[in-house]
Amino acid sequence: MSMNYVDQMIYDKAISVLEQNQLHNAVEMFAELPEMRTALSFYAKNGAECRLIHSGGNSGRTALADDGGKLALSALGVDPKETST
Repeated sequence: MSMNYVDQMIYDKAISVLEQNQLHNAVEMFAELPEMRTALSFYAKNGAECRLIHSGGNSGRTALADDGGKLALSALGVDPKETST
């Protein structure tokens, strides 16, 4: 089975955690994956769009500006309301 870079990194981390017999860490890590994927997909899409120097990049720039890092903070388990940005 062929994996993309992100999936390979997740797999490698999971194997490392399991080899160290840290099952409690593995459970926490896998619980965070859907939210991490959502955040990474959002930033990948809008980051690529915002690089366009014409009006085609406006939607990406607007989405990133409106988000202000909240999606990333949430995926990391940090309440965006508790940070000063």
